[in-house]
Amino acid sequence: MASVNLSELSEQELIRKAKKHKNLIIALRILIGFMIVSAIYEIYHRGFSISIFTPLCFIPILMSTQEQYQNTRNEIQSRKSQ
Repeated sequence: MASVNLSELSEQELIRKAKKHKNLIIALRILIGFMIVSAIYEIYHRGFSISIFTPLCFIPILMSTQEQYQNTRNEIQSRKSQ
């Protein structure tokens, strides 16, 4: 995915991008939460296995998305303050 310079986007595009990131963050949190609950269930019933570490793979994706969302929000706020 190509990186877009936030200063080149219009305000409406920034708002759409922020909403998209916010929805993605919510979906990722729900997905990770479900995977954690599933991992706990699996540990309780079957014991440890490599699949219980799957939620850890999604945490960097969540953190990256949150950082992009924060950068977008900061750009929107800086434009409003000018």
